Amino acid sequence: SPSLGARLEITEGLTLRVNGGRYTRTPDLNELFGDHGSVVGNPELDPEVGYNVDAGTTYFYAGSRYLNLFRIDAAWFASWVSDLISLEQNSQNTARPVNVEAAMIQGTELSLRLSLFKLITLSGNYTYFYGVNRSNIEHYKEKKLPGRPKHEAYGRIDISKTFKKWGAGTWFDADYAGKAYAGQYNSE
Repeated sequence: SPSLGARLEITEGLTLRVNGGRYTRTPDLNELFGDHGSVVGNPELDPEVGYNVDAGTTYFYAGSRYLNLFRIDAAWFASWVSDLISLEQNSQNTARPVNVEAAMIQGTELSLRLSLFKLITLSGNYTYFYGVNRSNIEHYKEKKLPGRPKHEAYGRIDISKTFKKWGAGTWFDADYAGKAYAGQYNSE
């Protein structure tokens, strides 16, 4: 799977990056044979083949007395895929992996990490995802990809302190995933 990437440091702490390439992903054992529970296997799956590209920037700062760390990342990504392996709900409690003949995926990601007073760390990320079926099957064409929410977010607060011989910490985290379609017909 050939790929190429480049990284450029604009100034201290500010970098730009870009990557692109072709990839192949063979179905895993769970996708082929199921897990005897919520995933029903599909031994007829073809490998997923695609081209992807992403570009992004990172700003990183570390070092003041109160603001120990500040890092923000922003990225854009896109993929053009043949035989995309996608989980599709086939009953109320089970899903089955299927190949989507052709798909286009793109989105953006934003993440933040902030550490204050060597005591509190805040971190989180947000992803906007847009995936559409580009197959020649009329019923599925231009429909959203199943099982993939348009919006996802995650946040975490850590409070920790290290002393000479011991440390203590606690955290709270939460995540959010928006509405996702269960099948290729875009039924909920």
